[in-house]
Amino acid sequence: MKKPRLLFYCQHSMGMGHLVRSFRLAEVLVDVFDVVFLNGGPIPSGISPPVDITLINLPALGMSEQDHLLFSHDTRYSVDEAKSIRQKMVLQAFDHYQPEVILIELFPFGRKKFADELIPLLSNAHQKNPKPLVLSSLRDILVQKRADQHRFENQVSQTLNRYFHAVLLHCDPAFATLSEYFKPTIALQVPVFNTGFVAPPVADLGYSHNPGIIVSAGGGIVGGELYRTAVHAQKLIWKEIAIPMTLVAGPFLPEEEWQHLVRIGHDVGGLTLHRTVSGLMSLLSPRNISVSQCGYNTAMELLQSGVKALVVPFCTAHEDEQMSRAQKLMSAGAVKLLHPALMTDKTLAGAILELRQAEKFQSKPLNTQGALNTLEIILKLRRTGYGGEVQ
Repeated sequence: MKKPRLLFYCQHSMGMGHLVRSFRLAEVLVDVFDVVFLNGGPIPSGISPPVDITLINLPALGMSEQDHLLFSHDTRYSVDEAKSIRQKMVLQAFDHYQPEVILIELFPFGRKKFADELIPLLSNAHQKNPKPLVLSSLRDILVQKRADQHRFENQVSQTLNRYFHAVLLHCDPAFATLSEYFKPTIALQVPVFNTGFVAPPVADLGYSHNPGIIVSAGGGIVGGELYRTAVHAQKLIWKEIAIPMTLVAGPFLPEEEWQHLVRIGHDVGGLTLHRTVSGLMSLLSPRNISVSQCGYNTAMELLQSGVKALVVPFCTAHEDEQMSRAQKLMSAGAVKLLHPALMTDKTLAGAILELRQAEKFQSKPLNTQGALNTLEIILKLRRTGYGGEVQ
């Protein structure tokens, strides 16, 4: 029997968290759907697309950490040239594959810079008869520090009401709800479904006979300060107790920062540096201590592993998502939190040694079956006629 077709759009601009979560979803969706995956960024080493999906790589675009301007990963194209090609490819994919379901990661809650390729897609889908089921795939917590937050939220609500049938919030409602972070004055007219967290399988968990410290920061693009501090902290830890540290830099850590880590870490006792690993879960034995930032996928790995975890969330004047998540995880008893403004080699070493002596965490149970629940919600929406037509 022919599978219904699902078009999945994902743009990862600074890290790899959006891509990893989307691939985990696609890996489950492909059991029922013929998944066509539009990928807008580079696929880093160590990350493999799910088998049996149709992968379409758009000319890769990224976003600079400093000024949030787009840049082209493909030297053949300027940003404008890449955007023009991408817009055509997105519409061609829609016309060629004629999907029954469209799943768009983060938009319209984010990816505003990519509206020129997504709004035409949504407009074309809106004009079809019958219309495909159109869904927004959203992480647990939203950034709330935009200068025009109120106006932005109203624009998001308008876009959802016009083009979408539902929002899939990949979170346990006991942890966070959309209404905590999204307060438009233009009422949202489409349903929001909490799917539970999209987490890696517990089967991927490793085991270690000798406890150690695992330091990571997702893709690594904003992990440099944590990594440098951890290397210096390991000098203090090694003097106190000979416990080894393994640091996984990530594929997006800038090369000059990686080379700096290699230089300052070459004679540090017990320190092992890895540029990348095939999967962090294999290192997160419950006997180990994790030191990390607090992106969505990192948080999922911590929840699934049960490892003793110290988080130092990435936080700026305009980025509060990781801090919000870290505070909620700390309240749930899943992590210890070190504020980045307080991080030095001494405070980090002290927090790690204190955590080593702590009892195993007894965190509140959270739903981590988000991928399977997403599939079930999509199937139910298709069976029940989408819960109402988009107006």
